[in-house]
Amino acid sequence: MPAACTSPSACPFFYGYVVLAIGIAVKIFKGCGQNNILGYATPDILNDSDAGLSRTGYSSVSSAATLLGALIQPVLGILTDRLGGRRVIPVFLLLLALGLWLLTWTSVTLGPMRYVLAGVGMTLTRGFAIGGLEQATNTVVAQWFVQRRGRAMAFGNFLNTIGQLIFYSQAYQWSIAALGWKATFRLGATA
Repeated sequence: MPAACTSPSACPFFYGYVVLAIGIAVKIFKGCGQNNILGYATPDILNDSDAGLSRTGYSSVSSAATLLGALIQPVLGILTDRLGGRRVIPVFLLLLALGLWLLTWTSVTLGPMRYVLAGVGMTLTRGFAIGGLEQATNTVVAQWFVQRRGRAMAFGNFLNTIGQLIFYSQAYQWSIAALGWKATFRLGATA
């Protein structure tokens, strides 16, 4: 009977493969907050009379959120270096999910605050989907693979692209058409 993996060094195989698999899964699931995926929902968000976001307001909020998301990247990198991927990746995923949920709560009944809510939601999705989780997963995988780092990173990015192509581009388009953008974002946050 093989020994249990009570620690990475006790595993009967190279534990870096487990880290790589988890990194790939995190990259695929973080895809729901990326620009190309959010772009599928943009026409529906703008046409949603309950959300009440004008084209100009939505574009302004999106641009500001992208800038703020970029500005927090050095802090997220420092947190990843200090605390390690095992601690920051779950927190970053929760903040990404919170951002998606906040986007779905925008409502015309909130008045101008709906733009603040949408801005916070978009900043969280931009900051953690595009930046924080990408940095953290790449860092963790790179730490486990020294001699075959390029191969591991290429393999991870390849599977990430295939996973997002199948899981998000197709599933999100279908889900937005069938369930609406709010339900789709909530499903993405839950995943």
